[in-house]
Amino acid sequence: MRARLISAALISCAMISVAAASDLPTRVATKAPTSFSPAPLFTWTGWYVGLTAGYGWGNARFDTPAAGTGGTFRPNGANIGSTLGYNMQSGSIVYGLETDLSVNWLKGTNSAVAPCRICEVSNPWFGTFRGRLGYAPGMTMVYATGGFAYGGVRVKDAFGDDEHHNKAGWTLGAGVEQAFNNRWSAKVEYLYVDLGNTGFGGGLNTRFNENIVRVGLNARF
Repeated sequence: MRARLISAALISCAMISVAAASDLPTRVATKAPTSFSPAPLFTWTGWYVGLTAGYGWGNARFDTPAAGTGGTFRPNGANIGSTLGYNMQSGSIVYGLETDLSVNWLKGTNSAVAPCRICEVSNPWFGTFRGRLGYAPGMTMVYATGGFAYGGVRVKDAFGDDEHHNKAGWTLGAGVEQAFNNRWSAKVEYLYVDLGNTGFGGGLNTRFNENIVRVGLNARF
């Protein structure tokens, strides 16, 4: 009799435990949180295209040995242009090549020398092909640049003479470029451009050089 009572009690306890377990809330499986992809590391390496705008001022010296006359011009004016370049970064050092072509409104006049053999000297366009060497521990780069320059030198006088020559020369400069991300950067740079001596009709010789300060916006890819 006692054995039957114990068995009945055990069966009752087992049934109560099963019923209590069936009343517990069901655990829903959850996904592990998705891991975030790290942002791409910044690098200066790659191609870029850009636009520039600036202002230039310079010196133009002319001499007419046969007439024994000469004079100096102080040309100045604005410029706008486009840029194409490539950078390669190794540590904090950035090597690159850059070419640009600009429309230039730089001109100067001089009518003090009678009989005004030259009244205007201008540089209507110029371009450069340069190397760049920069130091960039982060998203700011300081750089030196130099190489080949070319452009047009034009003279006009009071008698209606208008002569234009394309000239080759050299350029040196420096700048600072600030990257905003891997796609966009902006720069401020200075260039000295020397187009050398140009011979014109009537035994006239002109030497032309200019200083250029400009800003630029580059799209990098």
